[in-house]
Amino acid sequence: MLPVAFLALAVVACSSGPGGNGIGSGAGRPTPIPTPGPLKVLPASFPRSFVDKRTQALPLLTPVAGGMRAHWEGTLSADDGTTGTYKASYIENRVAIAQIKCGAGTYLKVFTAADPKVTTEVDFAKWGHMQLVATKRVVVYSSALAGSSPAVCDQQVGGTYLMTFSKGPTLGFKAGTWHIAPDGRLVLDDPPPAPTAAPTPTLKPKS
Repeated sequence: MLPVAFLALAVVACSSGPGGNGIGSGAGRPTPIPTPGPLKVLPASFPRSFVDKRTQALPLLTPVAGGMRAHWEGTLSADDGTTGTYKASYIENRVAIAQIKCGAGTYLKVFTAADPKVTTEVDFAKWGHMQLVATKRVVVYSSALAGSSPAVCDQQVGGTYLMTFSKGPTLGFKAGTWHIAPDGRLVLDDPPPAPTAAPTPTLKPKS
């Protein structure tokens, strides 16, 4: 039989350990990490306009179920030096079409993609990750066989984006739309906040 003094010490040790109700019971508990939430606007210092530069002139083609997977890589660069590297892809499954308008021209009895949507995954070293989906895209081919010839017209008009800010001063995510400007730049449809006007000084009446 254990001495009464030993049993008392054991009870005190158990109650003061991790998970107990002693003085040090909260010392071993992990600190909760806040979950980034949705942002109403993009951070003011994040660029809204980018120049798209592909690393290869023509996309690479890989056979997949349902057609050919066209994919390429490139960069998105802003005027302030912000640069993101990306990988883009879409499924090239050509279908006949009697008439289609692309760019400044109208094409008759040609072929287009059954699903022209392009998905682009962009990584920004100092900000996080952006997914761009070109939901508004027109592409025209002269032949029916996937991969047999390059597009005679490929026009991306716009689409949607989801930017996840996992780095930098502001954490969170922002969804929105984008479009291609007349000068060819990719523009996020989220203007930066208007500058705060300086307060107007109040003139005190002369006594």
